[in-house]
Amino acid sequence: MSFSPAFGSFGDFITLSILIRDIVNALRDTHGSVDDYRSLAKVLHTTDNVLKHAHQLFESHPAIPAVQVLHEFAQKTIKDCQDELTSFTIRLSKYKRSLGSDSGNRFKRDFRKLLWLTEKDDINKFRNKLDAYNGLIIMMITMANSRIIIVNEEARRRDATVLSDTSRQILQAGQRILGSIHTLSIVVPRLQILESHIARPPAQGMFTLEDAFGRHIQISLTLASSWEMFDDIMIGHYKRQRGFNRVTRKRYVLQDHRRRREIRHDMPWQSAMLPGSQISMSIICSSQSEPESGHPLQSCPNCSSTSTEETNEGTRW
Repeated sequence: MSFSPAFGSFGDFITLSILIRDIVNALRDTHGSVDDYRSLAKVLHTTDNVLKHAHQLFESHPAIPAVQVLHEFAQKTIKDCQDELTSFTIRLSKYKRSLGSDSGNRFKRDFRKLLWLTEKDDINKFRNKLDAYNGLIIMMITMANSRIIIVNEEARRRDATVLSDTSRQILQAGQRILGSIHTLSIVVPRLQILESHIARPPAQGMFTLEDAFGRHIQISLTLASSWEMFDDIMIGHYKRQRGFNRVTRKRYVLQDHRRRREIRHDMPWQSAMLPGSQISMSIICSSQSEPESGHPLQSCPNCSSTSTEETNEGTRW
């Protein structure tokens, strides 16, 4: 047997296992049938299994703070257990030459020496100490398992909370996206309308007026938003020009050539003047009597030409 165990970390459990195996083999080699030895061998097997279980548990969860204290306490307990095993092994090793399978009187002589070395009380004390160490280590294994279960459950709950928060954030993001899509469905058509208005030529927001002298002027519907404003524009346009007096008295006729209709001042402004309309203006001229028929004649304010149309009818020159 080799008895040079060392304990530095849980990686040294192999040494402890070998140490326990050597003690069990030594006891078996004595061919003893005493119940105390059988009971001790059983405790040693239990100790070996407990140490292996502790090694597997603490090595599998080295980074859990809740287990760290138990880990350190288990190390101390196992160190004490190892010291006890080593002490018993050293005492047993003094008679290793006599623990072979020799028969006859030599076996009996050596067995007596073993009994002398390990009296019944000493064996019981050793077994009781191993039972105590086993109980402590099993208790720490149980506590460590409980803490590991709690830690895992807390981690599971945190993961579930994170997953729930993530799902809620995804749902909120989806709702915001749907809201944005709904907003875009409203805004985009309006932007398209606005863009089309911007892209249109200025005439779309204006109408063209051809005055009695054949001059074309563009009038903004923003500037001329009522008949009163239109009349002011016309007075300003004819100021210091022939026909001014007639314009101030509204003695002119307006015609929409595209719609082929006459535009009167008693019509609503919004329906009278539309964007892009082509409006012609005719001044109602003064009347003269024709010598032969006595019918009144109308003269052009520009060239003084007369018309054979009946009086009070608008004539476009």
